[in-house]
Amino acid sequence: MTSEKIREISDYIDKEACREFDAKETYQQLYSKPVVVGSWGAHGFSSIKDKALVFQVNGLLHKGTVIITLGWEDLYSIHLFDKEGEQVGESTTGIYCDMLTDVVDELVETERY
Repeated sequence: MTSEKIREISDYIDKEACREFDAKETYQQLYSKPVVVGSWGAHGFSSIKDKALVFQVNGLLHKGTVIITLGWEDLYSIHLFDKEGEQVGESTTGIYCDMLTDVVDELVETERY
């Protein structure tokens, strides 16, 4: 991904993220189901400006970047970007912490039926 695309994603996070949050806590919530997260080939977890948890995946349905942000109402949003740094589809919003891993799994690895 080019430095221009990284800057665009950083600007996107500034626009979409409502508030700061503890990315380590969100990471731990994801890893409540370690086998599921492992199935995504997830790696490169990092916090950007304390406003987003960002990581790479190599799932069946999505290969690229996953960005998780938190809204004022304490609900998560998931944003997907391809390997070239282009947003894929619409963001998924209104996600409670206990649903986070399952929703990411539906977007990255398994299809909804």
